Amino acid sequence: MRFSIWFAFHLFKGFFNSIPLKKYGCRATTVAGMVISSLGWFLCAYSTSFWHFILSYSITTGLGSAMVFGTQPVAISMYFTQNRGKAMGISMTITSLCIMAAPPLTILLMDLFGVYGTGIIQAGFALNGLVAAVLLQPVRWHMRRVRVQVDEVEGEGHALSEV
Repeated sequence: MRFSIWFAFHLFKGFFNSIPLKKYGCRATTVAGMVISSLGWFLCAYSTSFWHFILSYSITTGLGSAMVFGTQPVAISMYFTQNRGKAMGISMTITSLCIMAAPPLTILLMDLFGVYGTGIIQAGFALNGLVAAVLLQPVRWHMRRVRVQVDEVEGEGHALSEV
């Protein structure tokens, strides 16, 4: 049940993810999503009842991860004009592999550290995503500047571009 609610909030947030993406950009939206997701994991570690667990994990972590997963295709499409399909394929493959590796890792962590330790370690994993979020720099920072030189040819001006 908790994964169904998490997945529902994860998909429901997609409708509203365009607003912070448009207003603040990929970097700020991803940072906010990672912080919210980490907060959900941290609260999950200290949940004392089933409903507290539902609120902390399913809703909070679901909303945070939806903000992160929603920015991924947008960032890739902004950075890659050539080989966009390859970049998207690699990104989605890595994301899928991480999603498949998460349950066995969580079971291992539960065996080693218990519920509290696992929640705090998962919150730390989520905070590691802040490093990746900071690397999402605006595309305009990496664009080449093109100088335009105007020459007079037979009385008419035309622009010659130089790289």
